[in-house]
Amino acid sequence: MPEDVRLAHLSRRLGMMAQAGQYNVPRMLGRGDGEAAFLSIGEFVRASASAVFLLNRPTVVGYLPYYKWQFAALRRLAERPLSRLPEVHGDLTGVMRVASAACWGGEGFGEGGKGAGPARIALMDRIEAVCAAVAAEVRAQRLSDEPSGFLEHHRAAIAARITDPWLRQQ
Repeated sequence: MPEDVRLAHLSRRLGMMAQAGQYNVPRMLGRGDGEAAFLSIGEFVRASASAVFLLNRPTVVGYLPYYKWQFAALRRLAERPLSRLPEVHGDLTGVMRVASAACWGGEGFGEGGKGAGPARIALMDRIEAVCAAVAAEVRAQRLSDEPSGFLEHHRAAIAARITDPWLRQQ
């Protein structure tokens, strides 16, 4: 994968992680739209898995596989020596585990009568942990020097590194 293509894909994945996970999940949960929140969580998880593979360089670790093999591939990648972002697999697993309770958990829904509140807090903590790890890795790879944990803020720095004018416009 040419570096410009990798950077273009990475920029888009960070944008989706920010929009779906950091922006839309809390908004949809706040307005009580569990279905929209659940769909946003799915988009966040897919974009996060892709970003992990892109940050590990597909020419070294391979490409993100078909959806049904993604978590198995993330597990294997996390176990590799020198793997970048090995902790993200566990956080994404945590996101998936609390997603249903966070989106639809009413009284007594698997939380001992506590409702969706604890699951929502756990969900947002996991989403922010994934985003913080990805932001730190982007900085470690010197793709951005943006101090923010909000991933949308890193997109411009990554896009500025793209030399192909056609890819820059995408």
